Amino acid sequence: HHHDASLFFDDDGKVYLFYGTGQLRQLKSDLSDVEPGGIDQKIFERDADEQGLLEGSQAFKHNGRYYVMMISMDWSIPGRLRREVCYRADQITGPYEKKVILETEFQGYGGVGQGCIVDSPDGNWYGFIFQDRGGIGRVPTLMPCHWVDGWPVLGDAEGRVPDSMVMKNSDLFPDECKGSIMGSDDFRNTRLSLNWQWNHNPLDDCWSLTERSGFLRLKTGRVVDNLFLAPNTLTQRMSAPKCSGTVAMDVSKMKDGDVAGFTAFNGLSGVLAVVKENGKKHLVMSVQSVSLSDKEKKVTDVKIEEKERITCKKDFVYLRIDDDFANKKDDATFY
Repeated sequence: HHHDASLFFDDDGKVYLFYGTGQLRQLKSDLSDVEPGGIDQKIFERDADEQGLLEGSQAFKHNGRYYVMMISMDWSIPGRLRREVCYRADQITGPYEKKVILETEFQGYGGVGQGCIVDSPDGNWYGFIFQDRGGIGRVPTLMPCHWVDGWPVLGDAEGRVPDSMVMKNSDLFPDECKGSIMGSDDFRNTRLSLNWQWNHNPLDDCWSLTERSGFLRLKTGRVVDNLFLAPNTLTQRMSAPKCSGTVAMDVSKMKDGDVAGFTAFNGLSGVLAVVKENGKKHLVMSVQSVSLSDKEKKVTDVKIEEKERITCKKDFVYLRIDDDFANKKDDATFY
């Protein structure tokens, strides 16, 4: 088990995984397996200041040196922030030296850590590091990166993550890099927008954009007991601090047992759905939470708390969710 692995291709054609806390493993060049007799060793040990979480390896090579960036967090030290550390060496097996390259509070959510650096076509460098923000999840942050004495130092001149910044020479970036991870869709194209993600690998014969122009058609591929097992669940990422989404659904062809709806979807989910039972449709609001087995991650239990149920006499319904993540509210309101 190669925890939080970073795949690395060296200049000489050899391939490695940096993983765990300072572990290095050589792979076969075709990535089919580990290399028999290849490098398999611990390349550095924790120092006295690294007794907590140290993971999330991101490895790269710059000017002939090897670098591994990692998140560092120690909850046993009062006031210790999540931070980003970097290890570097002249040889892939070490010895490695360490530097803290980002340690700053950001917008009331604590520190920022885990990610990597990227360079742009014009030669500028940026840190691309996430921050945990409760219900909105792991939020990517972008910040300047400056090379100082051979170290990638993150943040502005004071070592902080800026609230906003202007990208220099943004005309160098292709148009497909300027979009949003969220977006409206009238489903008139024959391909799904890249704003969408399937929660499971979809059953491709159970959805279509072409059977009815201007509609995404969803069919029941297999009968399951709950939302968390439903394969064709189409999602978009929510955004902070606030966002809103509306869907229109034609539910005229639903069969007994079918459920079609709109959800603020996570381990704890709000669900507003049309349910058809005994030939009648109802609009049902519920809160649903899932339990998973630690080893297999299988669904072991789903608790459903029904809030309200009313008769649905329409064949065309509009559902809306307003989300408020400001000041750690993490609220979803359904209409």
